[in-house]
Parts: sequence; structure tokens; C-alpha cells
Amino acid sequence: MQGIYHFILYHIILRWHIQSNNIVIPGAANPEHIKANIDIFDFELTDEEMQEIEQINKNKRYYQSSPELLESYVQMRPDLDGQK
Repeated sequence: MQGIYHFILYHIILRWHIQSNNIVIPGAANPEHIKANIDIFDFELTDEEMQEIEQINKNKRYYQSSPELLESYVQMRPDLDGQK
């Protein structure tokens, strides 16, 4: 699938989430990455491709939250003064 669309894997993953009506907040380290994230609206996955990706689901969480992790996220502060 990645070769068909000439997009990188995260484009396909983001697009799958958008078409699945999931809320997606992708990160971006620079303007080029922001533009790349927007490029996911230049294509659409077919129903068959959506089902193919759904079959990958292993019903396993790869992110495990804890009160300590959540507290550390609350304490994060972006360096707004250092931004260009």
C-alpha cells in the first residue's frame, strides 16, 4: 500500500485514523513536517484498504498510562519564547 500511494507509512496511518473518524493530533517538529501532515488530505484509502489495515489490529494497547505519566504531561511547558 505504501508503494501505491508514494506516501510514507505515517501518512497512511494518519489517513486511516481520519477516515475511521478518530481524533488525530500529529506532532510536527518543523514547517515541512506540518505540510506533510496536511498532505494526508490529498488521497483517500479504499474500503478494501481500510479493512486490510483494520485486520492488523491485535487488540493490544502499546501505550499504558499511569498517574505519574499523566502528571508529567501536565508539567510539560513548551518554550514559547524560544520559538521562531
